[in-house]
Amino acid sequence: MKQKNLILMVVAVGCGLIAAFLTSQVSGRQKPDAQLAEIIVAAKELTPGTKFTKDSIKDQLKRKKVNVADVPQNAVMEEAELEEKTLIRSLRADDVLTTTDTGKFRLMEAPPGYSMVGIKLPIDKFTQFVKPTSRVDLLGTLTSHSGKVHGNVLIPDMLVMAVDLQTVPESATPDGSRAIQVVTLAALTDEARLIRMAETAGVQLSFILRSEATGPSTKPANWDVKEVIKWINKSLNDELDSLPELKAAPVAPTAPQTTKIPVPIDDLPAGTELTQQVLESKFKTQEHLTVPDNALADLKPYIGQFLQKSVYRDQFVPKSFVGAKKPEDPKKPKAEPMDDGSTPKPEAKPEVEKKPEPVAEKKKPVVDRSFVGPNGAKVYRYEKQTDGEWKLLGEVLPDGTVNGVQPPATPAAPAPAPNGTPEPRIT
Repeated sequence: MKQKNLILMVVAVGCGLIAAFLTSQVSGRQKPDAQLAEIIVAAKELTPGTKFTKDSIKDQLKRKKVNVADVPQNAVMEEAELEEKTLIRSLRADDVLTTTDTGKFRLMEAPPGYSMVGIKLPIDKFTQFVKPTSRVDLLGTLTSHSGKVHGNVLIPDMLVMAVDLQTVPESATPDGSRAIQVVTLAALTDEARLIRMAETAGVQLSFILRSEATGPSTKPANWDVKEVIKWINKSLNDELDSLPELKAAPVAPTAPQTTKIPVPIDDLPAGTELTQQVLESKFKTQEHLTVPDNALADLKPYIGQFLQKSVYRDQFVPKSFVGAKKPEDPKKPKAEPMDDGSTPKPEAKPEVEKKPEPVAEKKKPVVDRSFVGPNGAKVYRYEKQTDGEWKLLGEVLPDGTVNGVQPPATPAAPAPAPNGTPEPRIT
């Protein structure tokens, strides 16, 4: 009896273990699905200025499932949110699209004499509100060999040309991710050299975002790249904590020169005539750091001419896109050449036969005759026909109209007078 109870107990324990295992497997499969979310990512590499349309989105974007905890802030969840919008930064395949990635695109070029240098910022130095055309102070911090921490503004008042984000897997967690901000700055050659030397020396770089209302630049009048390099080397050796000479009085910045050129506010098709009204309602002026040689800086001299090709919103109008003749409609079929190589002339439209205008009919003479009958005197009107016969028109009423009533059968039609006119009065 004890052996039988022991067997039953073992079987019950085994069934319980199997049920617990199956339950954990089912729960394990459902748990990840419940924590996944679909976001919009780039299907391929996209460059700044890419326009999203209802048809192009199918090839440009795709959906991707990620953990809910890894969904970036302001991530785009629906393709419809991107229709008719323009990308303002570059994206690689599988990069997440956010609401800050679209807007008014403007091609940036470095000011004359400046080059472009890129700086990578890790997530702890990430500056969220930095965007193209922002101005920043480049801050450097380092730890000396003895453990002392030093910090200074390496290069003040730098122009941001482009901003990009990289999302890479976190080495510690397979499903995790971390963001790296890649910022492109306009820099002189010595400033770019200083940045690379600071990176080699282990200086931690970060940005101080300058407000538009900051006013004059804090760049000192006697600021020198060589002095900053000395500060880095001396700070590493604990020879100084800061550079007093870098705290000179602020001076006004040298703002890059910009040029205003007309750009359309909407896409304009080929064949659009450049009238005064079109220039006022369809164009606006936009500032550019540099203007391409083939761009039209003023459209007023071209009033009365036509766009030879389509131009797009916020893009300059090339000189070759404007001409005196209106371009032919590409949808209109062209006349095929004849056997002798000549172009057939358009068929002449058949002339419509003009009908002769009706000749006004000559007014026929009429005569009124009075008759006295049982009902009193009545006046009847007669009209002389072309054959000389008289036709009764009807009774003449007091108001001068004829009612068409037939006269009595007894009266006879009047006979013409010897001179060819009726005896009664003619009206």
